[in-house]
Amino acid sequence: MPTLPDLIAATHSPEAATAFAACTLSPAGRAALAETGIALMERFPPVPRACCAMSAVYAVALRSAVEAPAYLIAGTLYADTVRVFGTARSFPETHMPFLRTDLDWDGHMWVAIGEYIADISLLPTGRSPGAAAALSALVARAFGPGDRLVIGKAADLQRIGLAYVPDYALTPEEVDALARGAEADLPQRG
Repeated sequence: MPTLPDLIAATHSPEAATAFAACTLSPAGRAALAETGIALMERFPPVPRACCAMSAVYAVALRSAVEAPAYLIAGTLYADTVRVFGTARSFPETHMPFLRTDLDWDGHMWVAIGEYIADISLLPTGRSPGAAAALSALVARAFGPGDRLVIGKAADLQRIGLAYVPDYALTPEEVDALARGAEADLPQRG
């Protein structure tokens, strides 16, 4: 199974993967990660299951807000060992699959910066009617009612029951295309 640096090397460059693996986010960077996510959540009302759109907008906003590169990652999400997004099959081996309009994919997207995962869509989705029971239970157990987004080290999130399994690191072109679509399609607060 490829690692996150392997996936970044495949769609960006070996140098980008090396920089990602060596990245440490400063306290100011972690604060900017949270502030940027909250600002987006104030601009866009919660839309359950909008991980592609919201995560792309988040990744683009982080380009100017955080000193470290933010990568948009597609993969599988487990809540308490139950797969809630993604399939058992491997990710399509297509060049830049997220530029296609016919992609049959049911996974999850999040932002990765060094050892941190930032997930802007998980809590609204986990609190929505029709959410997977395992995800709803984990969100209710591990997050307070005032929590709005998930930010944490991958190992810490795994300890509370969230396992993010990366399959693909989106290219800048894919991120920009998804973000443009989100800006046009997502409802925004007036």
